[in-house]
Amino acid sequence: MSATGWTTIVDWENEADDEAARSVSIETTKYWQKLAKERGLDVSFTYMNDASRDQNPLASYGATNVKKLKATAKKYDPTQMLQELQNNGFLLSKV
Repeated sequence: MSATGWTTIVDWENEADDEAARSVSIETTKYWQKLAKERGLDVSFTYMNDASRDQNPLASYGATNVKKLKATAKKYDPTQMLQELQNNGFLLSKV
């Protein structure tokens, strides 16, 4: 099985265009996902470094893997300091 990944890059200068520019990126991603599903090529995995703030890449790892990650985090960070002090981002505490 082969999978193709892509990154959508949209660049703009005017803050007033934020919503329009982000919607182009989101709609492009939805279109590619739709095509992949139609062609039986969908790989439901979101690479964290390419994920947008409106995506949840950790959830795409699957329930079993998320459970293992949470158990590992509890083992090495029992007070969950890293989850609580991090301001935002893709956190296990959000999955």
